[in-house]
Amino acid sequence: MKTIVIIAAGGRGHRMGESICKQFLELKGMSIIARTILKFQTCKAVDGVIIGITAGEEDYFKEKVLSETGETKLVKLVSGGEERQDTVWNCLKVLPERCEIVLVHDGVRPLVSEQLIEKVAETASEKGAVIPALPAEETTKKVSDGVVMETLNRKEIWLAQTPQGFRRDLIVEAYKKARKKQLRGTDDASLVEALGRKVYVVKGEKQNMKITTPFDLKIALRLLEDIDRKIK
Repeated sequence: MKTIVIIAAGGRGHRMGESICKQFLELKGMSIIARTILKFQTCKAVDGVIIGITAGEEDYFKEKVLSETGETKLVKLVSGGEERQDTVWNCLKVLPERCEIVLVHDGVRPLVSEQLIEKVAETASEKGAVIPALPAEETTKKVSDGVVMETLNRKEIWLAQTPQGFRRDLIVEAYKKARKKQLRGTDDASLVEALGRKVYVVKGEKQNMKITTPFDLKIALRLLEDIDRKIK
């Protein structure tokens, strides 16, 4: 299994304001996380899927999600940790021996295209570390305590997405160092950056949004309906 994707699906999603985790919310007849998993199961560039889930939700996940997706490329369900970084680390520890490339994806980004997945996997193989990102389109400010401290150069600001891709040895090394130094990163690439290694960028997709609020869910539904119309 050359390329494995780790899907981080252990969040509680408090900002969604629902009684169930945001990844289990329905998006046009199917749970968000199921739609995310299916994108990787049908992508030829991905050989296997490891899913990090909230501890204690294994039975619910199997009954609710795997009934929608099947287990075509599933390698393992892994109990997550307190935070996303802990969940990804738990997944890294069970990578198959033959794995060479690791993709890490947010479970609540169900509209990622197979083309972007393939591009990230290919670039990770060539360069070692890569993220998809979009250039900032609005003026960006550095703010502290409600006061603007600085206007940033918009041309240098890019908004990171997932899947982020890495050679296996590099991302494992980055996570080991982070644990040793008790370093917390806002994404996986930031831990690789802490090693002093280059992280490359490929152009992301506007539709590859992260669903974290009720408004996001409404936008995702509209985007999915538009995608379905174009396919038909």
